[in-house]
Amino acid sequence: MIVCPLCEHQQVQGNVCDGCGKELAPPAPIPDSSAVMPELESTSIASAGAVAPAEPMVELANHRVDAVVVPAEKMPDLELTGFASAPAAAAEAIPELELERTLFADDGVRTPAPKVLVCRYCGAQQPVEKGVLCDGCGNRLPVYANAARKAEVELTLNCPSCGVIGQPGRRCRSCGAFVKSPEVS
Repeated sequence: MIVCPLCEHQQVQGNVCDGCGKELAPPAPIPDSSAVMPELESTSIASAGAVAPAEPMVELANHRVDAVVVPAEKMPDLELTGFASAPAAAAEAIPELELERTLFADDGVRTPAPKVLVCRYCGAQQPVEKGVLCDGCGNRLPVYANAARKAEVELTLNCPSCGVIGQPGRRCRSCGAFVKSPEVS
């Protein structure tokens, strides 16, 4: 089944989306099965390295001019608001700011997965058991992450700069600092 990346329309075959008209795949190349016909006159040049002399045509007028140089002018009415050097800003520590974040203990209670899916296009509701295609309009219904997907995230650490929870070996999604992997001893 082919799914259009633009409008998410699903179709069985074709190189063009039936819903929006986007080209899904480039057309297959046509094999070149042409053969040289011996009865036709050949137009190829025997010596491929031949150089033909090119001379300028004197009948044509030359309209080229040199590069234009515009002198810089001062504008006396322009108000300059820049400083020669910016004053140093005083950085104060915030005593009530907590830099450490802790994970809450898991109580084992999870939000149950929805039993009914709602189509974002037509608003029709249908049970999850009927599949991921809307019975009303045929578009794809929203899919919810399951527990197996959540198990992919093995280890999380706090960012050394801002304290946001992140994955080791990647950049922090909040401040961009590198979250180092813990050293195994």
